[in-house]
Amino acid sequence: MNYCILLITLVVSLTTRAQYSNLPITLSIPFDQDTIEEPEPNFVWQSNLAAIQSDPRLSQQIIVAQITGDQTPSEALSLNFPVFIRQDLVANSITYSPTDHELQKNTWYAWQVNYLFNGIVVQQSDAWKFILADELPPVTYYQAIREKNDGTVYTVKDDHLNLSIVSNSVLQLSCSVTDQKGVKTTMQLQEFLNGELTDADQSKPGTKTRYFSLDLGKLKKGMYTLSWFVGKKEYNIYFSKQ
Repeated sequence: MNYCILLITLVVSLTTRAQYSNLPITLSIPFDQDTIEEPEPNFVWQSNLAAIQSDPRLSQQIIVAQITGDQTPSEALSLNFPVFIRQDLVANSITYSPTDHELQKNTWYAWQVNYLFNGIVVQQSDAWKFILADELPPVTYYQAIREKNDGTVYTVKDDHLNLSIVSNSVLQLSCSVTDQKGVKTTMQLQEFLNGELTDADQSKPGTKTRYFSLDLGKLKKGMYTLSWFVGKKEYNIYFSKQ
């Protein structure tokens, strides 16, 4: 008789778990591959709150994990120790708390929401990722490129020439730097994008201010001219490396 009760209980439990495994969970904010600036972001998703409130065996769980190397979000959530985990959630949002781990700038994180049935995962959302971007450097750090060459000598900071421009064109990031003796060197600008300097041959069109940096570490001290084609226009920029 006890075996029959145990079997019936097991069948009911499995049937209930299967029922809840069909309830979808849809992530909302932060968007997948989003760049955020808030170090304590608000996570928002869509789930069946009525089912959670009507069955005490069912609960929600959110997990946030740091992505390392070339991991996918799913791999990071499966393999890495969570930096943030909360269970028994009865709402479809929660604000990140830095008491567990302070989110690091220029770092990718994965997040996911699960249904738990008696503490066992029965349904999972997609695994999304986001990056906490570093704050854009102040205007004094990135110098706006002037439309007309008025002889301005641009400032070099920490062996980098940092420039900003508003342009909706595709920009080639190769440029040439010429010293006072006429010796020309081909160099590559890096774009400040998604919280980090990226290496690419060109910059995709954009409608906002775009930020670029040129590493001058290999150049000797002296005066130089940077020549850079932005669309069809060539800019000649003077700078001095001390």
